[in-house]
Amino acid sequence: FPSHDTPGIINGNTRGDLGKITLTNSGIINGNVNLGTSSASTMTIESGGSNNGKATFGNSAQVFNINQGATFNGSIAGTLSAVNLAGVLNFTENGSFNGNIIGSGTGNLNLGETTQTVNGNLTLTSGDTLGVTFAADGSFGNITTTGAANVSSDTEIAISLASQYSYLTDGSLYKIIQGGAGSNISAISASNINVNNSGSNSFSVLRFSTQSDGDSLSLLVTHAEASQVSSNFNAQAVYNNLNQIGSAATGNLALFQNYIQNSNSQSDVDKAL
Repeated sequence: FPSHDTPGIINGNTRGDLGKITLTNSGIINGNVNLGTSSASTMTIESGGSNNGKATFGNSAQVFNINQGATFNGSIAGTLSAVNLAGVLNFTENGSFNGNIIGSGTGNLNLGETTQTVNGNLTLTSGDTLGVTFAADGSFGNITTTGAANVSSDTEIAISLASQYSYLTDGSLYKIIQGGAGSNISAISASNINVNNSGSNSFSVLRFSTQSDGDSLSLLVTHAEASQVSSNFNAQAVYNNLNQIGSAATGNLALFQNYIQNSNSQSDVDKAL
């Protein structure tokens, strides 16, 4: 099975020492791909192609190309040289692999709610996007590299808030990238943060910004000022009390906090208060 160039659909798993597997046009694999141990093996998803499953590699010379317009949904395992990312990489489960992730300026590295460990380097350049989801159970997307993580200040961050996501305390920090020695991770401006496809770094009463110490990047969550939420002084007082209680709230109070934070707009929050 030295090569498979196809615009068709494969429903099932593909394995063996593949010299090359390329998905072109609307080519789709709904299943797992195992490239075996051949040093010459490469996997390429071209524009319009997609793979839904796990991609397993077995040699440090192997390469995984996700070209612009292509999508990979699943997980990566084993050992390879690099994931060359110009398209969309959607991680759907926690995972770990040996190799590098190299963004090209059009890549979309979507961690979703997962935790990823890359035993190698991570490079995100101007125009690349890092996707993170905050889940209902309190989990959030994050990635750790044992090698250097180099992240441009012009990288974009796409934040998704899952339905009924867990309460995010005012002033809380969420580390989304942890790099190894030699990392150079820049803080990313609020103008490059997009929450729930709003085109803004804010959603309802939440405001997102970043903090970097050079080898890690965290999301800082703050809440809107009470005066921005309501002109009613009593409502402002209730809102401030909710923020002060924070994660210590229980029972109906905690439910009300979550209702406030899951509201679609500040005007909805004002009405609830």
